[in-house]
Amino acid sequence: MLHFSAYATLMLWFGFIYLPGKAYLQIGAGLTIMGITMEILQGITDYRSFEYIDLVCNFFGIMVGWLLARTRVSMALIHLERALAHL
Repeated sequence: MLHFSAYATLMLWFGFIYLPGKAYLQIGAGLTIMGITMEILQGITDYRSFEYIDLVCNFFGIMVGWLLARTRVSMALIHLERALAHL
């Protein structure tokens, strides 16, 4: 669950920043490559291990974040800024 939620949060965060389109694909690809690279590097160490399930959770987290970023949820920061501006 930690891998899933971390990567969903990362993808959603960047979804807050960028408009839907090519940028989402690039961000998702970048996060996928980052997750694969981190798992490989963990497998090289003596105190961590390479786990395929972590890669799967990373990918599904990215997909959920991508889907949420394409909804009204992606406007949350704009609404928060507007609300804080009126305080």
